[in-house]
Amino acid sequence: MRNPRYFFGTFIFLSLNYLINLTLGWPLLAKSGLKGNRNFSDLSTTLQQVNCGQVTCPEYIYGEFFANMARKLKLIEVPTNLFGSVLALAFIISVSLLASSSLTRIGLIAINLIGISPATLLLIERANIDILVFVLCMLASRVSKERLSVLSVSFLSIATLIKFYPLITLLQQGVMVLKTNVSKMKSIFILVMVIVTSYFTISNLIRESSDIPANWNASFGFSIGLLWLSFFLREMASKEVFIEPIYFPTLGFCLILLVWIFLRLSKEKRFTVTSSALIRDPIFLTGLTCYVLGISFDYRLVFLLIPCARLLNANESLLVSKFLLLMVSSYFTTTNFGISTRFFYPGIQLIGDISLFTLVALSVFDFKTSKNRAFIGRE
Repeated sequence: MRNPRYFFGTFIFLSLNYLINLTLGWPLLAKSGLKGNRNFSDLSTTLQQVNCGQVTCPEYIYGEFFANMARKLKLIEVPTNLFGSVLALAFIISVSLLASSSLTRIGLIAINLIGISPATLLLIERANIDILVFVLCMLASRVSKERLSVLSVSFLSIATLIKFYPLITLLQQGVMVLKTNVSKMKSIFILVMVIVTSYFTISNLIRESSDIPANWNASFGFSIGLLWLSFFLREMASKEVFIEPIYFPTLGFCLILLVWIFLRLSKEKRFTVTSSALIRDPIFLTGLTCYVLGISFDYRLVFLLIPCARLLNANESLLVSKFLLLMVSSYFTTTNFGISTRFFYPGIQLIGDISLFTLVALSVFDFKTSKNRAFIGRE
């Protein structure tokens, strides 16, 4: 823990916010129409799906690992309120640990504000299983810095088997570990773990891909561009356009490729572009995978925003700009605050989506100006 004061301050602040919302019935989510129809609704639904009375439960589309684990541990017998509260506590502790390693005070402030944003409130109000994925990615990130490579990959393997989003993160972490000077036995163990996890995850993904929902009004990411096009054609030209969900990740990959080509071919000499340190952060890379593939419900915003806030660097020229982008992305992406006016609500969400796109682009690529390079050279 780098700064205990940051940890305890964030923990107390987020815990009080959670208790207040729990007592008042989550007023912001209720106003936005996003609140579940019961306490911890996602957790309750998931536990019912994995306890369908069959060996394989078709309604649970994310694979059998969590389903089997939930049945063996008899999680359905644990009171939902207790289980949901434990998940919320685990998430708050994880965010507090990340806040304790913030590089700047403005990063600490950003994490706390993200911690009370609609996306975060929705995640803990519904006690979505994504909390487990977030916690496991956080643990993988922390132990990897302590050279506990097998444990780090193990955490990511479990997260990937629960939900497939961390698969790219697992592969990257596996490659990074194998490039280091680990023992032969460790290398073999890690390689086998990555291959087995990837096999089961991809097999399930191929089998269940048609059931993965394409979401709108509660989504973010590159794929949202097609949905915006569909929306404006319907509103402006009264033309209904149905877009096949298969095109969503295709668009995401194409846009990433175009951005990469643009940056590499840029003739602007005042800056250079390198890969950002965020690309190696398991939490951020998991969120980026969701962002690109278009499987991005509101609550998965925390996977992108919290790592961006934690790594805000006091020396970077875009510090204030990134902070503002974080705030706009946190509060104006995928939530309408109860506003249903024909164009006003979509307009707010569009601002949030553009801000998030800009933030992701700035986070994925590290822009170094000529002044930055001169400063680095003097050190």
